[in-house]
Amino acid sequence: MQQRPWLHLDSLTGWLYSSLLNVSEERRRSVIPDARSSDRLTAVRQRLQGLHGCDSPGVDFHKNGLRPYASSVFITRDRHFMELPGDGHYP
Repeated sequence: MQQRPWLHLDSLTGWLYSSLLNVSEERRRSVIPDARSSDRLTAVRQRLQGLHGCDSPGVDFHKNGLRPYASSVFITRDRHFMELPGDGHYP
């Protein structure tokens, strides 16, 4: 393969969990004392360790109830994608 595949992370709702990446387990357990919930968050945190390898994440803030209207963001490592039209061609 001459080119590496583009890895896009469509993080509709899971992006909130990324805030757990830099929180110590001790601190998290003090905020979330329920052992079952804290253990689940530990598992999610481990899965999120590979986020730095994605080429472009997308986030929908409104899908978590943080905004009452459509609000999204797209981030890319390649500036070329920012120069493309924001909407497709729909015949």
